[in-house]
Amino acid sequence: RLSDQVIASQLRIKPGDRLDPQQLNRDLNAIYGMSEFQRVNYTLVRENGKTGLVVEAQQQDIGSDTLKFGMFLAANLKGDSEFSIGGAYTMSALNSLGAQWRNFVQLGGNIALTSDFYQPLNEDQTYYLNPYFKYEQYNLDLSNEDFAISTGFRVYRSEIGVEVGRNLEHWGRLAFGLFYGAGRNDFRLGQASAHEGAFNTGGYSIRWTA
Repeated sequence: RLSDQVIASQLRIKPGDRLDPQQLNRDLNAIYGMSEFQRVNYTLVRENGKTGLVVEAQQQDIGSDTLKFGMFLAANLKGDSEFSIGGAYTMSALNSLGAQWRNFVQLGGNIALTSDFYQPLNEDQTYYLNPYFKYEQYNLDLSNEDFAISTGFRVYRSEIGVEVGRNLEHWGRLAFGLFYGAGRNDFRLGQASAHEGAFNTGGYSIRWTA
């Protein structure tokens, strides 16, 4: 269950401010947009000659976890086709700060498995930590038209990493990450290549998403 402080952090109206109905409506929409509540209401109360604001957020009766499925089918004029199905499962509000555990699986010509844990670090959810793992299999075709050379691989790759980031409200999200990946390229068709065999990668990333 989300803490009251996390919900209150979405309110830009502070004690002592004049009530701005438009700003209050935007704040209530921000709380509802957290996708944790089925209803968000407010009431004005008077006590000892002062007027106060009470915000009530009702948890969803069906829970905040989500399960989604999808299907992908593609073909071209050469007769090549690709089919895959996928599913995503997200567990929300795992602790008082609003952590999420997100998982995705895809089966078919391309295989993918990803899992990450999104953990806000403070009550207004400005900063967060996001460790993740992913595994994937896919076909990779390389060609050199000048020498009429083509090679095909089946790529197997795993990666672990962690991101530390900041939510920028209306400007998106800025994150710094470290990652390490390892895998192999299995020869599939065409001519032999020096790219066949095991490989590993690692480094850092700076990412901004709107």
